[in-house]
Amino acid sequence: LDREFPLKLNTIIYEKAKKYQHRGIIGIDIAGPQSDKFRMEAYADLFRDAKKNGFGVTIHTGEEGSLKEMAFVANAIEPHRIGHGFLAYKDPKLMATLKEKRIALELCPTSNLNVGVIKNKKKMKKIYRTLFDAGVTLTINTDGPEMHGTNLWKEFAMLKNEGIFTEKEVQKIIRNA
Repeated sequence: LDREFPLKLNTIIYEKAKKYQHRGIIGIDIAGPQSDKFRMEAYADLFRDAKKNGFGVTIHTGEEGSLKEMAFVANAIEPHRIGHGFLAYKDPKLMATLKEKRIALELCPTSNLNVGVIKNKKKMKKIYRTLFDAGVTLTINTDGPEMHGTNLWKEFAMLKNEGIFTEKEVQKIIRNA
């Protein structure tokens, strides 16, 4: 699903996912840039239905903008994963909710640096350590390896080389995935 599509089109896409679930469709996600026109509240029932029907649910939020949408997602929808979501590091209550509800954050280090939502590796270390130390479930992802010239091995090597995570912590993050 895409934030730039109207609810009606996203609903059609979801209905097709349900129709073809028996052919291997296992989950749904919504992504796309922040928009004043988009309202996550309009999607809550759709995502709850997807969970009820056995789909994995991921929602991209908490990479930019306010934490209001991410808090709504964590509390009202409870997806299995949140794409990016690193801004939760600013809110101890939200981190506690993510931990309690076992909602994993899909961190994308190189992408976040390249697009500038995390300014540098020092800031990344502060953000990622805050999340990890709060007990939030983390995974590491590439978010378009062809665009960012990366792969998981490079992501993990960078995180270890920069002292963001130890080898033992990286292994825990891999198990989370």
